[in-house]
Amino acid sequence: MLICPVCRIPLREELCPSCGYVPSADHIRYPTFGPLPCAVRPVPSEPLPEDLLLCPGCGGNRFHYRSCSGTLICADCRRSLTPAAAEEPPEIPVQPVAQPPADAPLKTITAIAAGEKHTVVLYSDGTVRAVGDDRYGQCRTGDWTGITAIAAARQLTLGLKDDGTVLAVGNTEAHRGDITWRDVDAIATGGWHSLGLTRNGQVLAIGSGAYGQCSTQGWRNITAIAAGGFHTLVLKKDGTVDSVGLDREGQRSTRAWRNITAIAAGQSHSLGLTRNGFVLTAGDNSAGQRNTLLWRDITAIAAGEKHSVGLKKDGTVVAAGPKGDSRCAVSKWTNVAAIAAGGSHTVALTHDGILLATGANDAGQCDLWSLNL
Repeated sequence: MLICPVCRIPLREELCPSCGYVPSADHIRYPTFGPLPCAVRPVPSEPLPEDLLLCPGCGGNRFHYRSCSGTLICADCRRSLTPAAAEEPPEIPVQPVAQPPADAPLKTITAIAAGEKHTVVLYSDGTVRAVGDDRYGQCRTGDWTGITAIAAARQLTLGLKDDGTVLAVGNTEAHRGDITWRDVDAIATGGWHSLGLTRNGQVLAIGSGAYGQCSTQGWRNITAIAAGGFHTLVLKKDGTVDSVGLDREGQRSTRAWRNITAIAAGQSHSLGLTRNGFVLTAGDNSAGQRNTLLWRDITAIAAGEKHSVGLKKDGTVVAAGPKGDSRCAVSKWTNVAAIAAGGSHTVALTHDGILLATGANDAGQCDLWSLNL
């Protein structure tokens, strides 16, 4: 039975008879509550009523709520707690929260990327932040500035600077040295190898080339790149797709594709977005990651290790992958502007600048509340 979070009375209908709370819509009125699984909601512009919830750690009453786990996270001290614990009186005085100067320039999230167990965001001021697994330092982007694009996979994070150079943090052993590229316009990484697209349409590659996935020297007039587990995809100016690397699962069976506008590569599968909004697939389908036949009006695609994600024209999201797996629980997402797919999690950015996440969270890769502005 639902309990009204405001009045604390049972809800027999979809409307609280006392305060008018509607579970399916009042996450706008009370942003800490809502029906979306794993949705990460921003701190309300005004604190919730004093008698609603109080954090026993700092006494604050601003929380983020993750409905998939039923946990609350204090927006001020980041303490995780249950609603029952939050009702206890504060143990220490409330500390004032530092506010940015009134004349401070506003910044927004402009891009998102997802690795195996970490999530990365790019802000409009060119800075980058990441959460999740940091065993190899893949989340240590705090000193990056002037970044225009990001990419992530496995235990690696890449950043493209405005001067055309590339930064990398994480497990860079496969790269066998620093990335010394110049005049780069786009980047991609599969974890074991990374790609750069120069401004004149040439493809650069660094990392493990055990299956030929770095043999990119002959390509010209390339408009987009994608790096899979051990294969490389490129989108040519004429809308066709070429590839190099491992083809054990048929992930390179893309030569018949035409009128392609975007590409994505998972561990052993490939995706291509056509001009009329359909998604073509090749490669491994052991987890149902290629079940995109019924998708329509797709405007963007992303490929995780064993799942595929599509952003529709109306701002909703579709996903294909393991049945019953939370990484594909995106059917209730709306107003989405960008998507990213990690190892076993999915991330989205709404037009309102809110981050959404679903899927595995064993390393905190879906705890994106700290990345919201």
